Amino acid sequence: MIDLPCASTVDALQRLRDFRRSHPAVEVEILVLDPAAFARLEPAAAKAILTMDLGVPLRWEPARLQALAVRSVPFFRLEDPRGRVVTAVGVPSLDGMLGGLQ
Repeated sequence: MIDLPCASTVDALQRLRDFRRSHPAVEVEILVLDPAAFARLEPAAAKAILTMDLGVPLRWEPARLQALAVRSVPFFRLEDPRGRVVTAVGVPSLDGMLGGLQ
C-alpha cells in the first residue's frame, strides 16, 4: 500500500519492482491510498512512477484499504498460500519478509 506523495514511494516501488522480478511466482498487488494525490506529486516522482515497469497496476480499493486499517505507509503485507502473513512499514527487505514465511 502506498501514499503517492510520500517521500519514500518511488524507492518503495522500485524495490517492489525488483523483488517481483526476482520472485515472479509471488503475486503482487499495489493499493493506492488516494489516486487524486497523483496531482500533488513532484514532476520527477510522477515521471518515475509513470515510467516504472511494475508489471501490475496501481489499484484503488477503498473497502480493502479500510479493512487493512493501515496506520503508516508504505505498508507491505505478504501472505502465503497457507494464510500466514507478515507485514512491515517503511521500505523493508522484501526478501527478508518472504523468508519470514518460510
